[in-house]
Amino acid sequence: MTISILVPLGIASKFYQGPGKYWCIHYFGDIVYVIFWSMVLFLFYPRIRPLVIVSIVITVTSVIEFSQLLDNGLLSWMRHSFIGRSLVGDTFSAYDFIYYGIGSIIAFGWMLLIQCKFRPFRRM
Repeated sequence: MTISILVPLGIASKFYQGPGKYWCIHYFGDIVYVIFWSMVLFLFYPRIRPLVIVSIVITVTSVIEFSQLLDNGLLSWMRHSFIGRSLVGDTFSAYDFIYYGIGSIIAFGWMLLIQCKFRPFRRM
């Protein structure tokens, strides 16, 4: 259920036109992105500790962010579509790391809540 909410929320953030438009379009999606991928890993690998999951997601997301400084053929080709830009981005911004961190904290807490609800004695 979480993932089915995050996908439309992330897509909607790219088209938002209300107050805080710039922040929503450029940074809110970063939070949603990290939560989404953390929840995907958590869904398919529920035995991996939440801290490990968010560490993996933050690492991969950081590599993707730094890849935006590169101009190679594959990445440029991917960035020509909405889905490609949404997955690999198109502009490097150091501020994105703040929102990746916020997303990872939210995802970590969310996974802990899910674990506590279904497995009260599972380790972090």
